[in-house]
Amino acid sequence: MERRLLSIWLPQLASDVSLRGCPVEGPFALTLRASNAEQLHCLNEAASHAGLHRGMPLADARAI
Repeated sequence: MERRLLSIWLPQLASDVSLRGCPVEGPFALTLRASNAEQLHCLNEAASHAGLHRGMPLADARAI
């Protein structure tokens, strides 16, 4: 019997699901609290093009 593995990486899945019911024009990001700090966890393409990236502290993202 052959063993098959499948790996799927969907980096924008959480933001796509959140925006499905109420789309937003422009940058959108979801945050995650880690080590007593909020960091960007999932971004849409507009947020990525604006210079935001996953793992960026929320305070830095707000400054941009």
